[in-house]
Amino acid sequence: MNSQIDLDSIPIIDFYTLNLKKTGTPEWNSAKSQVRKALEDCGCFEASFNRIPPELRKATFGALKEFFDLPLETKKLTSCAHQPLHGYLGQYPQNPLFESIGIYDATSSGEIENFTNIMWPEGNPYFSKTVQTILEILSDIEGIIRTVVVESLGLEVYLEEHMNSTKTLLRLIKYKEPRTTEKTIGLGTHTDKSVITLNYQNQVHGLEVKTKEGKWINVKPSPNSVVVICGESLNAWSNGRLHCPEHRCMMSGNETRYAVALFSFFKAGYIVKVPEELVDAQHPLLFKPFDYSEYLKFRQSKASLSQMPLKAYCGTGI
Repeated sequence: MNSQIDLDSIPIIDFYTLNLKKTGTPEWNSAKSQVRKALEDCGCFEASFNRIPPELRKATFGALKEFFDLPLETKKLTSCAHQPLHGYLGQYPQNPLFESIGIYDATSSGEIENFTNIMWPEGNPYFSKTVQTILEILSDIEGIIRTVVVESLGLEVYLEEHMNSTKTLLRLIKYKEPRTTEKTIGLGTHTDKSVITLNYQNQVHGLEVKTKEGKWINVKPSPNSVVVICGESLNAWSNGRLHCPEHRCMMSGNETRYAVALFSFFKAGYIVKVPEELVDAQHPLLFKPFDYSEYLKFRQSKASLSQMPLKAYCGTGI
């Protein structure tokens, strides 16, 4: 596969048989090669992991339904004016089917329980235990994927710093059934600002990814898979080696789509800098060092109204 092939589906990479404790094995090296190529060619892939049992899958999307059935005023209790991407998002005229809640630094001890107690002051052990369990699995997968990505670029020397420079945002997402056979916008075209995004969904499909050639691919992952998407931050850190794809959600039919997304973000104040090993005559520097938190402020301003906001913010003009 290369960037000129007219893709009909995103790459599927099998992690079932990978011995995750032993880097350098043939299986590990094969995964590195496949991940590198997938992220270079289309910026995403489907990662097959036999990690989420059917009963947890059922409980996860049952917990999401229970949360989104809460009154709107309750869900809005976590809204944050100075961090608009955290907390509750929804009620958008341009995206009437979309609704979500973000839990910042979700992997920190007690965060899920604190969130649960805000939503249910009397407590809800079923919800907190379920979300904590799926979060731990996705967080472990995220660490594996990022390790593979960094090693695939030959940048093992930066691995510890890279892994310690981020925090997470867990987002629970609902797309209401459109009740029409016509495709309807669930969430408009966008790129993620994250390092990487992991998306785990129920079997109501809708995710579409745009290829470099401008074709939209319908993504239909299996129940045992997560979709991995390269974010703007990783695109910059890799000096443009890894592609950050536009994607969207298009809905049809009479079923509700639920998804759990785990985003990794560079910490506030961390200076994102392209490793010198990725800059040479064939690959000139594309992005100046930047403070991720300052970039977020730029993204929220009118100055960021650009198809390529990161390049507008810190691009070298090449």
